[in-house]
Amino acid sequence: KSFASVAALHHQISKLIVTFFEHLPHKLLDAVSTANLQGIKNMTQIEAVTQKHISEPNLSVLLWLWDLLADTIEFAMSNKMSIDALTKCFAPRMVSDDAHVATIMNLFKYGIEWRLNLRELD
Repeated sequence: KSFASVAALHHQISKLIVTFFEHLPHKLLDAVSTANLQGIKNMTQIEAVTQKHISEPNLSVLLWLWDLLADTIEFAMSNKMSIDALTKCFAPRMVSDDAHVATIMNLFKYGIEWRLNLRELD
């Protein structure tokens, strides 16, 4: 396959994933009090906060998504997708209330960084 057709396929898959999260009957992080997430200032806090405040199966889905986004970021030179771009794309789709998007974007940024850091430790 040509690079263009592979890139188009990846774009279609990413749109499907975004659409999946947009159309969930209950957004992935709606059940989480954003007050519990507002204190996150760096990636070292993210594991404890997510384990404490996000229940299953939402936690597993969120970790899967962060790992997928970390995979994407590892190829940022070719796909032009940064942590900021992916955070802006996915974080707003995790909550129904737009008033909490900034907190969720912060959570996503540190969550993706945490998952990338785990790879470096292996």
